[in-house]
Amino acid sequence: MSISPPLGRTHAKDLVLRLVACAEPTGGFEGKTRLFKAFYYAHLYFLEDTGRFLTPWPIVRMPRGPGIDEGDDLIRELIQEGSLRSEGIRAGPFPSVRYRLASKADYSTLRHGDPHEVEAVQRAVEHALSRTAEQLTAEVHEYSRAWRAAANGESLDLALDVTTKEEDEEMETLLDESSRDLKSIWGD
Repeated sequence: MSISPPLGRTHAKDLVLRLVACAEPTGGFEGKTRLFKAFYYAHLYFLEDTGRFLTPWPIVRMPRGPGIDEGDDLIRELIQEGSLRSEGIRAGPFPSVRYRLASKADYSTLRHGDPHEVEAVQRAVEHALSRTAEQLTAEVHEYSRAWRAAANGESLDLALDVTTKEEDEEMETLLDESSRDLKSIWGD
């Protein structure tokens, strides 16, 4: 668990609400796994499109894939603030939860900002809602270099998931060349 700045907490909570708001027409998010994966995918889509991070909030490695750092606390705070509600549902014989916007959430204020943010949120929600939790987990286990590189509880290096190994190697080569050039200019 990391200690995150208060502004980052505000950004993370806003993103959770934007994700749920985008999923609202289909009935919200069923299960925490889908919500957590949508949070992760929104960051990836935004990073891929802009080269910037969507929020400063950490995404950590959990056994079943990327998770929102302190995600349970953030969700509990949003519920206590009256912005988010959780509904007990059944997934077959098993208890589950559905996340929906609460009456205090002002949907109009959630759909602002950078068009890349709006697109990243929409793409992430579509991706998360079009798959089962098991499919999302399997997808991350197969493709996420960031998830595979981290230990449980560690923050993920999301850049690993939007670059290829070849791009990483090319960057390493450029950094090595730059380092050699600087040493030749400034000395050891």
